[in-house]
Amino acid sequence: MRKNSILMFAFLIVFTCGLSEASAQITITIPKFPKIKKPKIEQPTTTTTTTITTTGNETYDKDEFNAIKWGNTEYLNPYLECYAKKHNLELIKVTDHAFSPRGFGNAVEMKRILQAELPKLAEIESLLKSKLKARPNTSKSYHENPAIWEEITGSRDEYLQCAVAQKQSSSASESVWLRAHLENIEKMQKEVDEYTLGRGYLVTATNNNYLLFAVSPREREKWLKDSKAEQYKSNVDSVLDGLAASAVKKLPLYKPDAIYFKFRDAAAEKLLMGYFKNPATIKIHRIGVGNAGWQIQKDNYGLLPAYRYKYANVYYRDSSDDHPYCRVVSVRVKQDYAGGGTYSSEMYRSSAEDSLIGCPAGVK
Repeated sequence: MRKNSILMFAFLIVFTCGLSEASAQITITIPKFPKIKKPKIEQPTTTTTTTITTTGNETYDKDEFNAIKWGNTEYLNPYLECYAKKHNLELIKVTDHAFSPRGFGNAVEMKRILQAELPKLAEIESLLKSKLKARPNTSKSYHENPAIWEEITGSRDEYLQCAVAQKQSSSASESVWLRAHLENIEKMQKEVDEYTLGRGYLVTATNNNYLLFAVSPREREKWLKDSKAEQYKSNVDSVLDGLAASAVKKLPLYKPDAIYFKFRDAAAEKLLMGYFKNPATIKIHRIGVGNAGWQIQKDNYGLLPAYRYKYANVYYRDSSDDHPYCRVVSVRVKQDYAGGGTYSSEMYRSSAEDSLIGCPAGVK
């Protein structure tokens, strides 16, 4: 039994070793998979232009449009608000979010600058028509809408007037200067409308001769220029024209009282006529002084005389005026106090007041 066990063990060892040797010689073959071919990507044959298709199958050359816009958007900028208003669009739809309007000091400055830029808008219009076969309305902002550019540049005069009017309206609503003058002019018109024969004045004194500005286009223009307020011309024109219409009815009724020319004084009248730069255009209707003697002006303490004075007056028509009315000029003629109850022999003119008045019957 023992001998058989030993033989069986030896057999197992030999069998196992043989199996191991045989396993080491086994060849494992991995099957080959077929290669997957990558699809060939064909390159486009043309890449020269980029187009956008719009409603109605119209196309425009975007690259060419961008070339036209380059450096020129500032010239279109002032008119975009007018375009939006004209077409009843929200401004943001025309401008997009990244928009900053150009700044102008006032409407006069704006008009001067935009007028100088009109040839540039004409040049842009020519480029649009020559470079872009189609200029469709893409319903986008002006950055991507050739139709906006074409309309504004093609109607540049109309859009300039709109832009200036908008600037003027905006400035006028914020102007304290304008509001004050409009109120004063309206008050003066009320005085003129209420004038009746026998009232000693047509209008009360103001720091501005609105009545003259109303009836004289030349004086109105000078006033606005001197006040640096030309941008408000259309605003004051309407109220001054209303005052002028009232003047047509009431100014011919307002005549100077004869008492202002009751006495004559050659020296005083000579000083008075020195007020006029061109006496040759003056036709005198009446001239004189209201008092035969002098009136005394005392010092600040009311003790000693400071000077004596009288008013010299002339009622006249100036043929160089651009209105049909006459005038009265009153000047204060003075002699300073010399002491001891005497006055200087030198007479001088210190102040003058020039007022509109009705002319004598038959005078034009």
